[in-house]
Amino acid sequence: MPRPKPDDRSDNVEKLQEMVQNTIENIEKAEETMQFASPEEQEKIRAKNRRREEENAAE
Repeated sequence: MPRPKPDDRSDNVEKLQEMVQNTIENIEKAEETMQFASPEEQEKIRAKNRRREEENAAE
């Protein structure tokens, strides 16, 4: 039976920082595309961006 890999958390900070940065970029991209979206889609994008911002605040 193969042995499990040892738990290596040495890069957790970098991974979390990258995830936060990716979320910020996704928010910015979504805001840019809102100008081409219908009013219904714009509201969905706003709601999703609010959830993204709440998630970033929790991290």
